Amino acid sequence: MSGQYKHQGSVAGTDVLSVTDLGGGLELKRTRNLEFTHAEAVKLIEAHEDFPGDRKLKQAHVDYLVKAMIRGTFHPEWVHLIICRYNGKTYRMNGQHTAWARLEMPAGWKCGVKVLEYEAQTEQDVRTLYSSIDRSSPRTRANVIESYLAGSEEFKSVKTATLRAVPRGFSQWFWTSQHERCQHDGDDVAYLLRTDHYDLAIRVCSFLDKLSPKEHKHIFRGPVVAALFATFHKAPQIAPKFWMPVCDGTGMEKRTDPRLKLRTTLLQAAVGFGGGATSEKKRVSQEEMFRLCIAAWNAFRQERPLQILRASERGRRTRVR
Repeated sequence: MSGQYKHQGSVAGTDVLSVTDLGGGLELKRTRNLEFTHAEAVKLIEAHEDFPGDRKLKQAHVDYLVKAMIRGTFHPEWVHLIICRYNGKTYRMNGQHTAWARLEMPAGWKCGVKVLEYEAQTEQDVRTLYSSIDRSSPRTRANVIESYLAGSEEFKSVKTATLRAVPRGFSQWFWTSQHERCQHDGDDVAYLLRTDHYDLAIRVCSFLDKLSPKEHKHIFRGPVVAALFATFHKAPQIAPKFWMPVCDGTGMEKRTDPRLKLRTTLLQAAVGFGGGATSEKKRVSQEEMFRLCIAAWNAFRQERPLQILRASERGRRTRVR
């Protein structure tokens, strides 16, 4: 059991307002199976009335659905298209993104869905029905990745904190821009970690598993884990010699040691708006923090002392030496 619900007494009591009393009644008239062909997709989009308060079409969500359809993680049997008749008109309550995605697939692609047909007594009933749809708790990107990796044969010995930090870092390292990262969902990240980049991922996981998320919070940040991927990819034998002093502060005698400069910077910096409203920590972006790590790494590799650690988030990333 992943958790236990704590009953809130007020939920079932007077705190619940009778929103449905504002309408005259809503009835499910029919449930039917439908082969969602190109013609049916066009019908859903064009033949039914748009609900006045419907969300605008999100290009990114259609792109996601097309990708899921192509790779086989889209399940048509889970789809419930909902329409509602009122005052002589039939309104589309949902499904516009699914319809546009279906039109991107071959005409012969099988897509069996269910259709729920409602009838409303008043306009308020139509509004109540629409507002009740898609209000569940969707899977987050992190939850999707965890569902693929946690307890799997490949990652069964990896600690939970590590398994949560690694995908974030991998994404920032592998896809160099935020735009690229937005094009790839949790399925893509999990797939790459389990296949093409498995050996590298395990090396990074093994390193992080030796640390404490509480004592080494500055290392478990996404951009720092991204730098772990970059450096373990470049020089896996040397990377631990660079990172362990950054973690625990030992083994550094000179003030100009790049590792000391990086450790100090990480401890004194907050990512974005982190650190709290009254924090005196310097706020840096995810990309800037990653590049600070790489700047310190490159200086370490070149045996070059650092007086000041600097990095700019603009322009192309510096090559990892």
